[in-house]
Amino acid sequence: MSNQVGMKKIASAGIGYIFGGILIKGIAFITTPVFSRLMTTKEFGVLNAYLSYESILAVLIGFQFAGCLKNAKIKYANMPNGINAFFSDLIVLLLIHSGISFVIVNAFSNYIIALTGIESRLLLNLIIVNSFGNAAMTVYNSFVSLEYQYKKYVAISVFNALANVALSLLLIFTVLSNDRSMARILGYVLPYVLISIYLVVTVFRKSRPNLHTIKTNSKFAYRFCAPLIPNGFAEIMLTQYSKLSVDRNCGTAAMGVYSLAYNVYSIIATVKLGMDYIVGPFYFDKRTSGNFEELRNIFSIYSRSLALISVFVMLFCPEIVKILGDTEYYDARMSAIPLIGVSYFSFLCYMLSQEEYFVQKTFIISGISISAMLLNILLCNIFVSKFEAIGVAYCTLASFVVMFLLHFVAIKYYLNSKSFHWLGMFADGIFVTVMSILVELIVDKWMYRIGIITILMAISALFVFRNFRHIIKLREKSN
Repeated sequence: MSNQVGMKKIASAGIGYIFGGILIKGIAFITTPVFSRLMTTKEFGVLNAYLSYESILAVLIGFQFAGCLKNAKIKYANMPNGINAFFSDLIVLLLIHSGISFVIVNAFSNYIIALTGIESRLLLNLIIVNSFGNAAMTVYNSFVSLEYQYKKYVAISVFNALANVALSLLLIFTVLSNDRSMARILGYVLPYVLISIYLVVTVFRKSRPNLHTIKTNSKFAYRFCAPLIPNGFAEIMLTQYSKLSVDRNCGTAAMGVYSLAYNVYSIIATVKLGMDYIVGPFYFDKRTSGNFEELRNIFSIYSRSLALISVFVMLFCPEIVKILGDTEYYDARMSAIPLIGVSYFSFLCYMLSQEEYFVQKTFIISGISISAMLLNILLCNIFVSKFEAIGVAYCTLASFVVMFLLHFVAIKYYLNSKSFHWLGMFADGIFVTVMSILVELIVDKWMYRIGIITILMAISALFVFRNFRHIIKLREKSN
């Protein structure tokens, strides 16, 4: 095998990440009907409001450190234990950020409670703990993905998913039976506490942090990641603002229904996440060697595969929603369809942004994400009163389509990238967008859906046959 990572290893990691993600999400998928029936739509809404604020704070505590690991691997490639020391120092920085957050939040808790509607100081502190665990786990998963170590990602993620469910159910049926939203929140927080302890101990055993390396590595990390903070915040707001907009304008119960639609969205997000963990390292590997042809071919396969999967999930939205919740959640099927499109375009944007990461033009990424976020806020505020949750979902989809187009302009015309088949990518994007509108129109006409599903199955079979031969050739070339 050459110095570059072989296709066999990449393919194994890709399958591992995707199926690991499916297993993890499968746990959530199976248990969502349980929790949606144990909790009222209002309690479900309270939980998701908490999670929305937690995801925002996780960006600030995490400082987008996961984004610099691929570049750090190149920087420290010839230094013994260099990347391990770098990772160890990142964990120290996350601990410092969390400590600062505790001081600020508790000093200004009354103002923050009034601004956010979070019910108590306890919840604010739980958000900080949760955010640190979330940020540490994100950095860890990006770290192990550098060497395609999908088994470590799967192990820690499966533990988190199982512990989350088990503790939530235990608390709901025992000490917190009268406060089920708090029971569910603690179910989220406590596994992150255990994971955080494990990560800190494991990381510091491999490489003890010291002031000299922290000073050096923090300069690189902050310099690289500072422009990504607006990007991380904007990306979170792109998805979370829609929830908060529904909560504010349509009520907590409507927020609960809309949040269930996000559980359908997460099916595609899971497959996307599995691809994300291999796209970055694969891109840097092939881009460093100048293997543009292989990049274009593989990314075309990724794009088309996820496009087909996305449309299939759209077509089964009514059935999925019926499984996930009872009749009071059934309207979620309408919002779920455009949200699946959101997940697809999010993947395209992530794929394109690898070129911006590679050439260290991270300000482009932030500029594009902020523009899309501002557009989303504007559109949501205009359309939420008239079209409610479904209008908000399509506003979010429109914002992600615009974000994709901005990345396209920046990468093709400003950076002159040769890494992508632009026509094919555009065709895939148009296909997903048009199908989301079509499925919305026929969502309750099962005969039409069956007809489209049959046609898509034939197209998918042809696609698999054509690209299977191509992948085999690539694998033979790389071994």
